[in-house]
Amino acid sequence: MFQGQRALLLGTNYSLTQVEVYRADANNYLVRVPIAGTQSVAEYRLQKQTTILAGWSAASACWHLLGLRVIEVSTSRVYTLVAQNSAWEYAGRVGLVSADAALHEFFGSIHQSQVSTGFTIALDGVSLPTLAIGQSRLGASLAVAQTMNTILPSDKATVIGTTTLSHTFTVANHCDVDYTLFWNGAPACDYHTMYSAMLPVTSESGGLDTYKVGIGAATARLYDNGEKVKGTDTDTTIWSASSAHGYKATLFLPSGGPVDPDDSYLRAPSYKTWVHDRPELDKGKAYVNFVDTGAASVIACINNTRHRTRYAVTI
Repeated sequence: MFQGQRALLLGTNYSLTQVEVYRADANNYLVRVPIAGTQSVAEYRLQKQTTILAGWSAASACWHLLGLRVIEVSTSRVYTLVAQNSAWEYAGRVGLVSADAALHEFFGSIHQSQVSTGFTIALDGVSLPTLAIGQSRLGASLAVAQTMNTILPSDKATVIGTTTLSHTFTVANHCDVDYTLFWNGAPACDYHTMYSAMLPVTSESGGLDTYKVGIGAATARLYDNGEKVKGTDTDTTIWSASSAHGYKATLFLPSGGPVDPDDSYLRAPSYKTWVHDRPELDKGKAYVNFVDTGAASVIACINNTRHRTRYAVTI
């Protein structure tokens, strides 16, 4: 849905004071959060992973962020800030210590190598029954909590760890993501190219085409495949549109990086914030590196590691 077009909007509440959760279909929840100072809501899509990737016997069935729109309630205009099928919460390459690290495969977020073991959703602290398709509820806070097993990608069977993942939506903070990676320690594994937070964007009309990292200058996308603005572990990444609208999408690390004390040795030189200015309109992305890119940066899957990320839309 592009700038200026009228949308066939799902749901009817569109509260400008509360969080709304709407069951769009069997595999999608839409969570709408008011944008301060506007007559608009940010609509975050939580999607269940039902695609079975090559070589796997079943889908992961995990729920992850996979879309972001702004809905102007008074005009029914919709701006699509994130439309691409790309990971938000975390992703990294993992494999056996005895294997070639260059061949390690991805796990996390929308990747297949995690399998759901539990899912709960609560509104204002009260467990929410499964909504029928087309139903919605309003409240001050929506909390979605999950547990999942991490599977060794190379054999697609061995459980090498577990993950707890939560998404908490409030009017004040929009979307807080909190997760912990737990490692079993056996078989011996290591990982690299670990992104602890990401924010993909769509730059088509009504999307986002300018970025700013930390105190750096706002920069228009060049679509040149460049890796830009390598900031620090405390930097905020802000995506905004240059002309289509005044909305901004923000990735912020409220903890200033990894939460657990055991993670402190990983803050430098690996830990950094950067933007990949890919040539495709819908492929721009901000990354936070937890473990640096490349097989030379492997670390053992020993220390459990917890991370928090905040996503918000502002004007």
